[in-house]
Amino acid sequence: MDQPKYHIDIFWSDEDGGYIANVPALRYCSAFGESYEEALREVLVAMDLHLDTLRELGHPIPAPEGSGISEGAIQGAFENWIETLEDNTELNRRALQTLNKLTDAQRQAIREFWAGTEATRRKAEG
Repeated sequence: MDQPKYHIDIFWSDEDGGYIANVPALRYCSAFGESYEEALREVLVAMDLHLDTLRELGHPIPAPEGSGISEGAIQGAFENWIETLEDNTELNRRALQTLNKLTDAQRQAIREFWAGTEATRRKAEG
């Protein structure tokens, strides 16, 4: 099967200390490389795997976009960004709930420890 021709963005990332290659039309399809060429090679592998997975799952294959940034690409990127924020908000909420439960359990364990220690001390003084 011929590989669809997708637009690939490749840019330097100071934060990651290397090149990032991203395929905007394929959500979450990106790769890292220490060189521009390595990032391109890696994203081509990632793109093959991404498309194979979509096919295996019976999902539609996104049509390649033309060169440049279209209004649809901007809207899609914005929607992805909003969804990621919402996912992170929910993840943070769950993490906070878990942390609160652990903190409550630690407090209870400390109370029980000191209550036992106090009872042992009283018994020894007895």
